[in-house]
Amino acid sequence: MENFKEGDMVIYGGHGMGKIDRIVEKNIQGHKLKFFEISFEGINSKIFIPVNNVEKVGLRKPIDFSELDALFSKFEEHDIKIDPSDWKNRYRENFDKLKSGNIFKIAEVIRDLTLLNSIKTLSMREMELLDKAKKVFIDEVSEVKKTSPDEVGKFLDSLLDKENQD
Repeated sequence: MENFKEGDMVIYGGHGMGKIDRIVEKNIQGHKLKFFEISFEGINSKIFIPVNNVEKVGLRKPIDFSELDALFSKFEEHDIKIDPSDWKNRYRENFDKLKSGNIFKIAEVIRDLTLLNSIKTLSMREMELLDKAKKVFIDEVSEVKKTSPDEVGKFLDSLLDKENQD
């Protein structure tokens, strides 16, 4: 189990990169429970996660810098099976991957939907899912690399362009 403290940058499912602003104690049905109060850039609200539920909800710290090469290699995988006709199941699977908060699964969503979009136009819901996955990916990688989201976005575009040229 990871140890979190105030000021830590964390990843929470489909919300992406957030910051633990503080640890608060709340009285819920006569029980005192501790919560992480997490804020997300660009969202004018806070999320409270019970401290004893972090593993269950998938709250985690950003990946290590040493894991970036393995992450980027996800965009080089070419043995991918995508059923272009079954969008409902595909959407659910990709939504679940995004919600997991696992950056490697999020990279798969970006890779697969980008590839599919080069074959046929994505539905509006899938396009929104792709945009959200890109934002979550870019936010985490820019935090890990200590660089701007714009720079990571350009790098991601170059990875995706390279993938579409193969």
